[in-house]
Amino acid sequence: MQYITSVERIGIQQGMQQGMQQGMQQGMQQGQQQGQAELLLRLLNRRFTTVSPRLAERVRRVPSDEMPGLLDIALTAATLDEVAAAVETILADSGSVVV
Repeated sequence: MQYITSVERIGIQQGMQQGMQQGMQQGMQQGQQQGQAELLLRLLNRRFTTVSPRLAERVRRVPSDEMPGLLDIALTAATLDEVAAAVETILADSGSVVV
């Protein structure tokens, strides 16, 4: 059985706390991004009737900080193709792999 010193124990506890905080932060960011994407997809479905599964998947990849601009485009676009083009531009600019 291996013994650890109080300094090691404190280090382990601090590491665990930091890991939990980072995990919670990342989870909240992912949840926010997913919520924004689903709201945008709902808007697109109401405006343009049908959003393809491919476009829906692409919208879900848009970074959270790009969503407000994409929402503006979705509100003013005349066609769904305009929105799709904006999504592709955002993903290309953000370095996401185009599939």
